[in-house]
Amino acid sequence: MSGTEATSASAATGMVVARRVPWFRTLARRGRQTLHTYASITRELLANVPPTAEEEAIPDADRDLQQLTVLVETLLKRHYVHLPLPPRELRLHVGTRTTAANFWAQGLSSSSRVTHYFGESPSGPILDWGCGCGRTLRWLLGHELWREHYRGCDVDGAAVKWLRKQTGCQLAICRNKPPLPYDESSLAGLFSFSVLTHIRPEQHRDWYAEIRRVLRPGAQALLTVQGSDVLRNPARYRLRTKTLASLERAGSAYIQCEGHYKDASLVTEHFTRAQLEGLLTVEEYNTCGYQNMDLLLVRRSH
Repeated sequence: MSGTEATSASAATGMVVARRVPWFRTLARRGRQTLHTYASITRELLANVPPTAEEEAIPDADRDLQQLTVLVETLLKRHYVHLPLPPRELRLHVGTRTTAANFWAQGLSSSSRVTHYFGESPSGPILDWGCGCGRTLRWLLGHELWREHYRGCDVDGAAVKWLRKQTGCQLAICRNKPPLPYDESSLAGLFSFSVLTHIRPEQHRDWYAEIRRVLRPGAQALLTVQGSDVLRNPARYRLRTKTLASLERAGSAYIQCEGHYKDASLVTEHFTRAQLEGLLTVEEYNTCGYQNMDLLLVRRSH
């Protein structure tokens, strides 16, 4: 392959990446390599890994995804503090899709919210409540002060034990009921993605009180709950009439599902604000601000 052909192939692959996987553009912005380096890596992949007979039979879309997976894996190793991809069973604990691309994309999305609200240089310990196997953490490890101040806990003991072996971060196994294993007023912040969405609505206020307990006065917490999108698009979720009626009438509903923490807790904005009353001040409430979940920023006032 000539240099001109390799450059054209690199550009074409880049266009496929940008078109098929928009989140890669975010990775490119946050990465530490130039377009020239990116083109070099792509040329290297194209030149040194010729397709096998089996690969020739793979549809173009699947081949693009395979190339993208190798490319992102290379970028992570070269430009971030490397964290191996967790075993498939641990990835299944935090979602229903277990591909590397989905795991990376979800973590990039959540970590972008974290750095937006807490910055890239936190000044004190910030807890990832529901850290799992490090889906969000892997994108924070590239920042020195996040490596120092990151704290993580989860009820999933297997995930925490795996993550402990991979990083030097301070991690803990917590229970599915308060308290968290942290002292009063010890945290400069807290974030949690898709945790309250699996906890029964009647337990939410107890957890809000616990979050208040561990936060320092003035500290913030970034949380997600689910319900607004369900009310907007009930047909999409195929809820039973009784479940939808409960959500509309009482502001909450709970659906039991098979799998590791796959139960769904549905709450309205009015319900959530009522549970937070007198405990934490709502500074932002973004309907469907994180995928199909509501994203809220709360603060401990005193």
